[in-house]
Amino acid sequence: MTLGGKDKSAYIGDLYDHSAITKKNLGTWWSVYYNGASYNNQTLLDKPPVDYAIIDTGTSFMYLPETEYYPFKDLLESIEGMDCSQSYCFSNTKTCEVLAQSAKSLSIVLDDTTYTIPPVGYLLTPD
Repeated sequence: MTLGGKDKSAYIGDLYDHSAITKKNLGTWWSVYYNGASYNNQTLLDKPPVDYAIIDTGTSFMYLPETEYYPFKDLLESIEGMDCSQSYCFSNTKTCEVLAQSAKSLSIVLDDTTYTIPPVGYLLTPD
């Protein structure tokens, strides 16, 4: 969230903006249109299960809708050393840095803008 304009010395790259959706059924959440996710350019679902993404400025985590998370999790499980037998994926044998070399990018579409997250951006690392 940016208030009062943007300071180009405070970031590198492009800065995108989205209009918040205001609908009574969305409550008091900051929301934008959600148009799906893909892993390695492979769409996780033909039609996203939800129409909106809640933008929570109080957390650094991002959640996929459950019906998109499970196909994503299945794709991650194909990475050697990745264990996805729980509700999350982890490895007891490889570090995130090593796993990231075999993992692919995750892309999320908000409104008409695609945000591509490299593996080091979605794997939890100690740094």
